[in-house]
Parts: sequence; C-alpha cells; structure tokens
Amino acid sequence: MALKTLVKVSEVNNLSDARYCAGMGVDMVGFNLNEGTDNYIAPENFLAITGWLEGVKFVAEFDNTLPENLTTFMLNYPVQYIQVNKPELVNELLQSNL
Repeated sequence: MALKTLVKVSEVNNLSDARYCAGMGVDMVGFNLNEGTDNYIAPENFLAITGWLEGVKFVAEFDNTLPENLTTFMLNYPVQYIQVNKPELVNELLQSNL
C-alpha cells in the first residue's frame, strides 16, 4: 500500500533502518555527510547500504557547509537530491551543475 504523503527519513546510517524504510514505502532516505558529526556515513558504508535498496531516492544531507570539491565528493555518494540547512548554499549548488 502506497503512503498518502511524501516521506523522507533522515540520518540513516545502517542497513536495517534503510531496508525497513524501503519496505514501508518511504520515498527518500537521507544520509548525513557531515564528517565528524553523529550519524555521519562514510562513502564505503553508504555504497554498501544503498546497494541493497530499491524504490527509494537518496538524499545527501549537509548542515552548514559543503565540501571543497563538491563534484568530486558526490562521485562517492551517488544521490538524487542534496539537502542543505542554509539557503545561501543553494546558489553554490546551482553553480556546481549538480
């Protein structure tokens, strides 16, 4: 049964939670990509988890800064969406062609 609203779950960092979300019909699964913070997910863990999922979109979650070389960084994290908490970062993202 499909959910009645768009659902995104944030800061997923393990396969059990990710698979549960996918199985329950969640639309997007977010991953914290802020190094040095709680729930940060390293590229190898991200790829291991997302390799098991189907039917969900992946979201890169950034707090206050973006990586120096965002394009190269995103090669390690193939996501469909990027989420930022600061509106001024949106222009930087638009200029990056991502």
